[in-house]
This record gives sequence, structure tokens and C-alpha cells, in this order.
Amino acid sequence: MNTSPHSPKKKAYMMWLVLSVSLLLSCLIWLILFQYIHHDAEERFRQEAEFSLKKIQHAIAQYDYAAMASMPLFSDASSTYHQWRKLYPQTKLAENFPGIQELGFVWLIDAAQRQSLEAQLKHDISLDFQIHPPGARSQYGVVIASESTLKNTPSRLGYDMLSNQTFAQAMNQARDTGKMTLSAPVHSAPNTTQSPPADFLMFHPIYQAHALTDTVEGRRQAIAGYTYIPFQAALLMHSVLGDQVDHISFELYDDTRAPHHTLLYRSPKAQENPHAAKFTLDKSFYVGGRVWRGHFFSTAQFAFGANTYTPVLVGLAGIFCNLLLLLTFSLYRKNHALREGQSQFFEKIFNHAPLAILMANEDGAIVSVNKLFERMFGYPSREIVGRKVEILLPVALHHQHEHLRHQYLQNPTNRAMGSGRELYGVAKDGHHIAIEVGLSQIQQGNHHYVLAVIIDISTRKQLEQERAAMDEKIREMAYHDALTGLPNRRQLMEGLSLALAQARLHQTYGGLLFIDLDKFKALNDTLGHDAGDQLLIQVACRLRECVREVDTVARLGGDEFIALFPALTSDKSTSQGLLEKLSRRILCALNQPYTLNNAPYHITPSIGATVFTGDDDADSIFRQADDLMYEAKRAGKNTLRLD
Repeated sequence: MNTSPHSPKKKAYMMWLVLSVSLLLSCLIWLILFQYIHHDAEERFRQEAEFSLKKIQHAIAQYDYAAMASMPLFSDASSTYHQWRKLYPQTKLAENFPGIQELGFVWLIDAAQRQSLEAQLKHDISLDFQIHPPGARSQYGVVIASESTLKNTPSRLGYDMLSNQTFAQAMNQARDTGKMTLSAPVHSAPNTTQSPPADFLMFHPIYQAHALTDTVEGRRQAIAGYTYIPFQAALLMHSVLGDQVDHISFELYDDTRAPHHTLLYRSPKAQENPHAAKFTLDKSFYVGGRVWRGHFFSTAQFAFGANTYTPVLVGLAGIFCNLLLLLTFSLYRKNHALREGQSQFFEKIFNHAPLAILMANEDGAIVSVNKLFERMFGYPSREIVGRKVEILLPVALHHQHEHLRHQYLQNPTNRAMGSGRELYGVAKDGHHIAIEVGLSQIQQGNHHYVLAVIIDISTRKQLEQERAAMDEKIREMAYHDALTGLPNRRQLMEGLSLALAQARLHQTYGGLLFIDLDKFKALNDTLGHDAGDQLLIQVACRLRECVREVDTVARLGGDEFIALFPALTSDKSTSQGLLEKLSRRILCALNQPYTLNNAPYHITPSIGATVFTGDDDADSIFRQADDLMYEAKRAGKNTLRLD
């Protein structure tokens, strides 16, 4: 009976044994990598979807600033129209804000003012001006200025925005909140006697100069008009996203009146069957007082991109199977021709795998790399084989990695590296590559080998960084004045709330200054708004230099500034003395000559200063400081009033 190691039965037995073990290992690897790759694809999809939403929010915020930049100064309808026409070119609407189809200004009047307004504009502006649609109403929101970025767009002059209930609701909400507000979705024909053709409109309230607007009632009394921007959702989405969303499709809904919703936009690729999408995401967000929801789903292109990893699984399974076969048959078979054929087969699979692969021995020396590894790191196989794996890591990590490598060999479990912390490889030319690494151990006799599968995640890292930068930019826009860089009203109110809480806790006094520049309107009228902006920027710089690190200087709007001193002393008279000292420092600094258009210019401030305790409220503090500032103006300007 032939029982030699080279007998056919013995060969067949060994072959089936090797194949069984190889199949078991391949299935295990398949499960591990499938979970890892599926999670990675899902995370990429989520990031792309959320980044798209951030871009939409950022664009809406940018357009709000366009509306704010075009705010006129009020006197009467005729002069306001001319002021608006001067301000409009400064916005560079079509250049800086693609997707905006129109920017206009609405003047509020009551029924008794209608005839005089029509007559005034007909006479002073030489327009065939008439309020429409016809009909008697108690109040009118009349478009007295309008500019379109679209060619052959009829004028909206004279249209009564308040005649449209949808627009009226949005305008009233903007008036009461003091913030930009979007209307509910509308769908109207492009007719000048009807509402402007759009899917929705943005309204930004404009209040009378120096009016108290810290309460809802105050804002209702002070409202004078609005700037408005109509949008078509398709144009807006195209200008914002362009061709960015290649692998995902989305639908945008207005969900303000849940459970009812209105479709605002559907991307071209949304015609695909969303039920067949591999990944989906529903994300609601607030914009302009409304609730919007983006429904994202992966397209066939994204699914294909994600499924390209499937051959990786097959390839890796094949690598392990054929590696094990190669090693086993190398021991049990001495047939050189057969061994060479198997080796060549293994090498083809190894080099055509769609991920970078590296094999190292237990000493950390590189045994083999595939072609994709060579392209990723720039090392030819002949240069990298035999060198320690630490050469692929930053120098600062060499010692630490050597220690971790020894730890891994003591507990050689399958694991992924780089998903929970940043991990970078170093290419031959020295540039760093953001990577994730999957590790597995292979044992052959008394020798141990580590197989590393390396994924380049640089693109994903870049997307994360862009999203973080976008988040920071949006926050900067939300909390800072666009012109001066100072905190805006929103950040000031948050700082004041914190100052009041600290004052209550520590039983101390705080201080607030209301600063208004004297005859600033004359500067804008004589030298222009660009010179006015230069002055405001210089004022902001001087104010920063006059306060302490714990203090806050904010711009409310126009030529109005606030200085907040959250922590003075526990004694009222001492706090008043300190506040007066700080106020006079600011008064002196703002009295120094400015440089406008390479020429000196002098302007003075009027300042109202008040101390407060933790028991005061924000409205009363503002009102007190504002009243004191007007007392200073009535006293001859360029002075200080302190309670």
C-alpha cells in the first residue's frame, strides 16, 4: 500500500485540507472587511450630504448680507430711492452672489399716504409709478426700488408685497424678530401685476434710525421697510452646488407646516429610483425662520464607487487563499514547475488588488509590496523590500511604532488603525498621506508575518477640513459684523447675558457704553459710503485698543457701537468712576483725526454710559444707555453722559 508523502491520496488529502482552511480564513476576512468598507462608504456619503447642506446655509447667509449691504438711509421715498440706487452697485450682486435673480426695496405706508407717494415718485423720479394690484388696503408694502440680474425681466416697481398673504406673513415675522426671514413656497406667473416669480422670497427688516428695537413692540413701531430677494430654488441650488454632488442626489423640502411638506427642489439625478439607493439621509435645518429638510440618497455612481471595494474583498480572500496554498504546497511538494506557476498566479492577484498591500516579517522588515503601494508611496519594490516599516511613518513616531509592533505580535488580532485617530504615512518624496490600515497576521511554521491593507483617505480628510472651515465661516458670519469684524448684536446679547449672570453670582457691577458718531450721515453724503466704511473700520480698531481683554466691543449697525464691561467692582461709586475713566479714554481716542482718501478727517462721538447689576435686564440697560447717549447729543455732541 502506497502511503508515501508523494502518493496521490496523500496529495489529494493535503490539497482539500489546505483549501478548507483557506476558505474559512477567506470568509472571516470577508466579514471583517465588508463591515469596514461599508462603514467607510456610509461615512463618505454622510459627509458629502452634510457638506452640501452647509453650502446651502452658507449661501443663504451670504445673500442676507447682500440684502443688509443695500439698506438705504431713510428720509422720504424719493431720496431713499436715490440712496438705494447709489448703494446697489456696491453689492456687485451678479458677481458676488450668483443665483440671486433680483434685489429690491419695500417702503411701508398707510392708506392716507398712498396718493402722495404715487405723486411724489412720478414727479421726482420721472416714473410712471402706480401701486398695484388695485384695491384699498389699510397698509401697503410698496416696491419703490428693484434691480434684476436677469435680462428682460420686467420691473416690480409699485407692487404691494402686503397684498400677498404669503409675503405678508414673512414680512411680519421679519419685523417682529429683527432677522432675515424666508417666505413660504410660492409659485406664481411672471406677471408685473402679481407677485415676483419665485419659489420663495427673503425679507430683511429695516428700522428707523436710532429707534429702540430691543423689544417686539419697539420693532413694530420702528419698522420702515424691507429689502427683499426672490429666489428660484433650481437656480439657487445650481449656483451653490454646481457639479459638486456627483455621487449623491437630493430633494429639498419645506417642512415648516409638518406633517405637510412642499418640494422646493429635486436634483436631476433624483429621477433614479430612490428606493434602490444604497445609502440615504434625512436632515432638517432651520433657515430664515423656516424648517427645511434635505433628503439625500446615493446614486448609481456612488453605489458603483462603493462597490469597487468588493473586488478588494475577493482579491484579499484570494491573496490569503493562494498565499496559504503557495506556502503549504511549497513544503509538501517539490515540483518546481507547479510551485512557479502558483507563485505567478498569486503575484498577479497580489499586484492587481485595488488597495495598497504590504507584508512584513516579525522583525518589522518589509517582505513584499504590491503595485498600488508603489504608486501610493513612490517606492519601487526593490527599494523598500528589506527596510523597516517605520520608514513609512513620521520620524517622531518611529520609536512608538516599534513598541506597538511588538505588542501587536503578542496579541495578533485583526484590527483597523486610523479610524479613531489621525494616522499619516510618509511617501518617498516626504509628503504625508492620510491613511487607514487594516492588520492581519499570517503564521507559517515558526515565522509570523503581518499583512497590512492601506487605504488612502486624503480626499475624505480634505472634505472634513473643508466642512470644518465652512462651519467656522458660518459661525463667524453669524456672530460678527461683516465690515469691521467686531461682534454683532447676537454675540453682544450672549455676552451681556453672561455678564448679568456673573454679576448676580459675584455681586458685582458691570458697565455698558452706547456710542454714536456725530454727523456720520453728512460724511456718507459728501465723501460717499466707501469713505464711511473706512471710518467705521478705523473706529472699530480704536475701540479695540481702548478696552480690556475681558471686555467686548460690538457694532449694532450703521454708526452705533456698544462697549460692554462685564466685571468692574462690587461698589457702585467705584464702578462708576472706573466706567467714566474708560469712557473718557474712548472719547479721547475717537476724537483723534482719521485718514480718509489720504486726507485727514475729524468726527466726534456721543457716549451714554450706565452701570448695571445682575438684577437688571438687557432691555432696560440698553434703553438707559441709549437715553444717556441722546442726552449727550442734545448737550452739544462730542461728550459723555453717565448715570
